[in-house]
Amino acid sequence: MGKTAYRRQIINVLKKLESKYKLIKFSPCYANGGDLNILRYEKVSHNSTSS
Repeated sequence: MGKTAYRRQIINVLKKLESKYKLIKFSPCYANGGDLNILRYEKVSHNSTSS
C-alpha cells in the first residue's frame, strides 16, 4: 500500500470515528496534515430507582 492510499484509509477511519462516536473533531487538510481534536466525554449514569 502506497503512502497516499495509507493516508486515505486513515482519513476515512477518522471521519467514521467522528460521525459515529462524537469523541473527536477531525478537519482534514489534503495538502498538509489535518487537525484532530479530542473532545471531552463525560459518561452519564442512568440510575433509575423505583419508590
